[in-house]
Amino acid sequence: MTHLIKNPEVMKKVSEEIRQVSGGKIEVEECDLQHLHYLKLVIKETLRLTPPAPLLHPRECIQDTQINGYDIPAKTRVFVSFWSTGKDPSYWDDPETFRPERFEDSFMNYRGSQFGLIPFGSGRRICPAITFAMAGVELVFAISFTASTGTCRRESPLKTST
Repeated sequence: MTHLIKNPEVMKKVSEEIRQVSGGKIEVEECDLQHLHYLKLVIKETLRLTPPAPLLHPRECIQDTQINGYDIPAKTRVFVSFWSTGKDPSYWDDPETFRPERFEDSFMNYRGSQFGLIPFGSGRRICPAITFAMAGVELVFAISFTASTGTCRRESPLKTST
């Protein structure tokens, strides 16, 4: 939601899509999710910029290897950063900008087959609940936007404790 609050034009577009797909229904149903294409782009972009965890579970090299000129001996524990792969300028154009449209004509998904976007891991150790988790995220977003416009009607001061 933070990315949407910081990008009101994206929030408006998501909200309009959800309202159109829901057809004025009070509740969004699971069968509606397949029609929420822009919402899926927003979720991919959110996972790219703010993955659920900063690091992949540690891996251990089974043999001596070399990656980008670095020698990695067998039995070395290796950590992969989800956070840095999602912000790598050699992989992403303008990586610090929240732009869901970057996924529009892309076959990239979050299921671990492309290493630029691996918020749930990849291979044998990919998150087993990925489908359940993504359906839950999509429903929460969709329900949030059918319930309200996503913005506050009046300015109210934010109280903080010091």
